[in-house]
Amino acid sequence: MKIRIPFQQLLGSTVIAILLAAGCGQKPSSNKQAKNTKPEKGAEASVGVNPKPKPVKPTPEKPTPKKPAAGESAFELAEGQDSSFADMAKHLDAGGTFYLHLSTEQFLQWADKGFDAAEKILGDKSVDLGEEERATAKLVLTGVKKAFLDSGVRELDGVGASSIKLQGGISRQLFMAHHDPAKGEGLIWQLFGTKPHEPEILKMSPADTVTAMSFDADLAKGIDWLKDFVTMNTTPEVAGQMAGFLTMANQQIELEKLIASTGGQWGMVITLDEKKVIEFEPEPGLMLKIPEPAMALVAKVKDTAIKDKLLEQLTGMGIEVEDSDAGGVKLSSIIVPFPPDVPKEISSIINPTLFQSGGYLVLTSSAVLAKNMIAVQKGESDGLRATAEFKRLSKGMDLNGNQFSFISERYGKQYKALMSRMFDSQQEEMPPVLKGLMDKYVELVTMGMKAQLAVGKALPNGFLTVVQSADSGAAEADVKKTSFANVAKHLDAGGSFYLYWSPDEVMAWIDSAFAQAQAFLEKDDLGELGLDAFGVGEQEMAMVNMAFGALKNAFLESGLRDINGVGASTVVIEGGLKRNVAMVHHDPAKGDGLIWQLLGTKPHEQDMLKLAPAETAYAVHSEVDVAKGLDWLKGFVTKNTTPEIAGQMAGFLTEANQQIRLEELIASLGGQYGVLMTLDEKKQVPIPLAELMGGPQRAPLGVPPVINIPSPGLAIVVKVKDRTLKDELIPMLGSALEEQGIVIEKQDADGVKLSVIDLPIPPDVPEALRSLLSPTIFQNDNYLVFSTTTTLARQIIAVQQGKTEGLRGTAEFKKLSKGMDTRGNHFAFLSERVGRHYGNFLQTMIKAAPEEEVPAFAKEWMVKLGTFGMSSQLAVMQAMPEGHRYVTHTTGMGQEAVLVLGLGVAPVGIMASMLLPALAKAKSRANAIKSVSHAKQLGVGVVGHAFDNDGKVPEKWCDAILQEVGTEKVFVSPQNSEARAPIAKGQKVSSYALNVALVGKSLEDVPPNTVLLFECNLGWNGTGGLKDLQDNFDLPHSIAVVMADGSAKQVAPFELEQLSWKP
Repeated sequence: MKIRIPFQQLLGSTVIAILLAAGCGQKPSSNKQAKNTKPEKGAEASVGVNPKPKPVKPTPEKPTPKKPAAGESAFELAEGQDSSFADMAKHLDAGGTFYLHLSTEQFLQWADKGFDAAEKILGDKSVDLGEEERATAKLVLTGVKKAFLDSGVRELDGVGASSIKLQGGISRQLFMAHHDPAKGEGLIWQLFGTKPHEPEILKMSPADTVTAMSFDADLAKGIDWLKDFVTMNTTPEVAGQMAGFLTMANQQIELEKLIASTGGQWGMVITLDEKKVIEFEPEPGLMLKIPEPAMALVAKVKDTAIKDKLLEQLTGMGIEVEDSDAGGVKLSSIIVPFPPDVPKEISSIINPTLFQSGGYLVLTSSAVLAKNMIAVQKGESDGLRATAEFKRLSKGMDLNGNQFSFISERYGKQYKALMSRMFDSQQEEMPPVLKGLMDKYVELVTMGMKAQLAVGKALPNGFLTVVQSADSGAAEADVKKTSFANVAKHLDAGGSFYLYWSPDEVMAWIDSAFAQAQAFLEKDDLGELGLDAFGVGEQEMAMVNMAFGALKNAFLESGLRDINGVGASTVVIEGGLKRNVAMVHHDPAKGDGLIWQLLGTKPHEQDMLKLAPAETAYAVHSEVDVAKGLDWLKGFVTKNTTPEIAGQMAGFLTEANQQIRLEELIASLGGQYGVLMTLDEKKQVPIPLAELMGGPQRAPLGVPPVINIPSPGLAIVVKVKDRTLKDELIPMLGSALEEQGIVIEKQDADGVKLSVIDLPIPPDVPEALRSLLSPTIFQNDNYLVFSTTTTLARQIIAVQQGKTEGLRGTAEFKKLSKGMDTRGNHFAFLSERVGRHYGNFLQTMIKAAPEEEVPAFAKEWMVKLGTFGMSSQLAVMQAMPEGHRYVTHTTGMGQEAVLVLGLGVAPVGIMASMLLPALAKAKSRANAIKSVSHAKQLGVGVVGHAFDNDGKVPEKWCDAILQEVGTEKVFVSPQNSEARAPIAKGQKVSSYALNVALVGKSLEDVPPNTVLLFECNLGWNGTGGLKDLQDNFDLPHSIAVVMADGSAKQVAPFELEQLSWKP
């Protein structure tokens, strides 16, 4: 029997749709549910290390990386760590081009706190929510929290990834999502398979398959969970709606019965038959040729229920099928009645066919593909797994799993050819330079379309995905040793974060880009390039060539090209501190660029510790060879720019040398520079906060008149070789100050000469503040020091002379530096006191904000965000022959949190910085509109009072209309923030004034367009005119004005003089 389906549109686009569907499989779906057991047998052995004894001791050179046995970790783990690192390391490859371990515990704790905070907010009565809204929000929050817990995401305790190059041009990537089964078995750990099995899709994929994928998904378990979740966590109405939907679906198509008949495995196959080529014309003039495509959708089933239902539905729709036989398997083919203008090449490949065999229900786009799949399934054809490409990809791989994905190199080639042909049709009139760019774009888009095979496995402790991909033409000799072992010996394994990345491929790509650009720019014929069409001449090309050469040489000479490895790690050490280590590695045998010389070449004792007093709250000290940097710059400009530019720089240096002996001063520098800030807790300084905010009347209500802070001090330190800089600076500074009537006094501090600038501070400045400003300059022990006070200068000298230990003798510094090699080339210290005192200040300021503007819960968050990252920490950078190593001990966050916050909080911060001004502007405009409403009510009161009193406008107008308007609140403009303080004290306030020209006048004699009231704070019963308004105008947008006829409107500042102010 024959069945016909009415079609009204051309179906040639189906061919392209099949290719686009294949495009969805460029990256294995199994990457999202990672699963496997251990590094694949037979593959290249991976090597890795992290040999560090105890993380609380200075890190010596570590032993040579060990080769792990099967199932063992390739790392020597730091002691006392509580993370999934070791368990996950058994499944990943160390020693390759990439390695990552990221503990999720910190983020999951943040999620818990986020839910707690949200519950607190919804319980806060100050949050403006109606009872119904609040109840709905609580219900939604409860549901989201329950879904988060039941899903199994809360059990995820770590994620990991690695990449390594194997023999034969194969790369292996591993992805692991780890969880502790003892903590629960949430939905995601059950829904996508629980035990690896053979990939059944391979048993039916023909040899011409370009994409095949399959995955486990237990729909029955998912729908059962969803029903229970909706019943337990939503309203009876929502639960009823879902129950009604299921009842209707069960009545119409027996939905739940069909779901129960599924076997929990799903798949797709796409083939390209290169023996048959089809042509089609998607648009006039564009003829495309591709191998004949076909596609199949596959579902594992327990019985024939779904097939029977599909055929029943087709029959019920008046659609017939044509039955046939293929090796004893019944095929049900749908005959498509194509319009006569559809090419035979298109109509012949679209013949939807349904069959069920070996426990699988399959829907193919053609009967030919159905027969080919059955032949593979019955062993009559070798199929995909017998092809050379598949054998190469799967070598040494355990194919048992729960997700499977295969992409042939042929798919990428065909896709690239298709794109190139489509672009070629648009390039006929393009200049050659744009054609070249279009070709590069096609290469970029298709760059990742390599042959690859991925298997995802469900393990008792998580999901592991193994991906093996092939590089075309790669040979065994292409496998190169990475810097992994050299970087790893400087890192700590076993903690919450571990990262290694080899930039070799990126560097090779940059080299290639430079080479291609060079070849492009070396073409002499501008017409050949097509640049003449853009008005580019010989002179412009010469400048482009010069700029390109300078850029390339700057990159090479900088030392960035020498970087061959980057690493980072975080572990917990004694005292609950976190140790963050980062390493930027380079091979000194390959070059010694500028960055490896400019920032120091050998660790040494930190001079800052010989300067910093015990009161130091922040200190940073860096090594930078300015003289070397200037020499490099002069040479670079001479070699890489025009004689004119080089001459200009030489002229600048000559003039600077004549005026201030610039190069002589630079040569006298010792190459080390620092800044330190002190907070003296013993000496509190009163800060007149309200006065600094414009006075008590302008300061927000609740802001204290005075706050006390520890006495601050600031010093800049510069290492010098001799007295050249001081001898040049002091006379120059003295002459400049003398012109201002300021003198430099000479003092002595234990034999060290101080130059103290005697600033003329007004006598009414409190002594506590005066003591903060006595700028002092001195030189001692090869350091030139600039301090804000003489007291700080003397404290620094006392440390230099060994009379006090200074910062290094404090308990906080000792705790941070325990077990740390503080020798290095760069140094940074931050005391917890900075965050504590700044947090107290923020709390004081934010607490003063009215509850209606900033809810209580938001105030708490603002303080936390404002002091984010201000934890006690000590950091040292060490310049080594093989690179730069950074070590930080902190009470704050590990690098995993910094990484995620950098990716997450930074964009949120950017969005907030864009959103908050917009919200502030919207609020300001809303207040301006409210002000007009207030003014209109007052205007009605004045007009009404006048009519009751012979039309006369009252002088004491506020008193006169108060009873009529009913409340003093109407007299206060929403734009007048200064009114809060006097109102709180019981004072009467009016943000509006009466036009003095109308006082005592009869409104009957006043033109209706004359100003009656205007927004201006001239006090209760205040009167005035245009000049008073102009002198006191401080509103952000506009003011409210009421006319003599009682109408009210907003008026912009430039419109004020156009109004009628006198009758």
